Amino acid sequence: MANKLCFEALDKTLRDILRMRYENSSDKPFGGLTVVCGGDFRQILHVIPKGTRADIVDASLNSSYLWPFFTIYELKQNMRLCNGKVSDCEADQIATFDKWLLQVGNGSFYDDINKELIKLPPDVCMKSSNDPIGSIVEAVYPCLLQNYSDPTYPKERAILTPKNDMVHELNDRILKMIPGEGRTYFSSDNVCKASMNTNDEELLYTSYASQKSKPNRRPMQRNKINCQASWKLVCQRKHHVRKEHWFERHNSKNHNVSQRFKVAIQA
Repeated sequence: MANKLCFEALDKTLRDILRMRYENSSDKPFGGLTVVCGGDFRQILHVIPKGTRADIVDASLNSSYLWPFFTIYELKQNMRLCNGKVSDCEADQIATFDKWLLQVGNGSFYDDINKELIKLPPDVCMKSSNDPIGSIVEAVYPCLLQNYSDPTYPKERAILTPKNDMVHELNDRILKMIPGEGRTYFSSDNVCKASMNTNDEELLYTSYASQKSKPNRRPMQRNKINCQASWKLVCQRKHHVRKEHWFERHNSKNHNVSQRFKVAIQA
């Protein structure tokens, strides 16, 4: 959500522009124009770098002098939880989960002792164990060894993590559980010699730095797959080309061809 100063700047600009054309526009919010905003303060609060909770609240739109002029329309029904093809028992579970989400959003479902923590219901929690990753994998992918070759098995399953490092750790754990030969694909770890901007490319961009860096939207330096069963199923493997079969929730017929190419860095 944008800082309240953005809306206040727009308000003053429109008042100044429209006062020359419409009478009393300078006395109306946004010069008398209708402005529609959308958002949820529970999900997309404005980010104040190194700011406190008070700074974030002060930067929100509902702390602006414009807030009393807004008419609020609320969505009462969680559309993401709507599903017409469910049983009565599943419908009751969805309704209970929907109610719990609203309580969390309203701030009425915090722990009695620590008001900064949210108390989760027991049915969405797992008991602690000495091997938490193994417990999560077993809960999300039960009977993995019996079902890993079924392309429909992973469609309704996924594990979300806050960081990519945990994704790699989970992938490594699952790959070790699946029988079959593994193969590792490496990306290019040196700088293209075609660049004429500097003579210090190899000093600036060493192989070690290339392997350790993890920029967003760039493939991993080392990509491990299981040749016998991969849910991004590899249909054909060549030296420079790899054909993949993607399994999605509603469509399992998507094919993708990944070609090996060089990445040139220009200063």
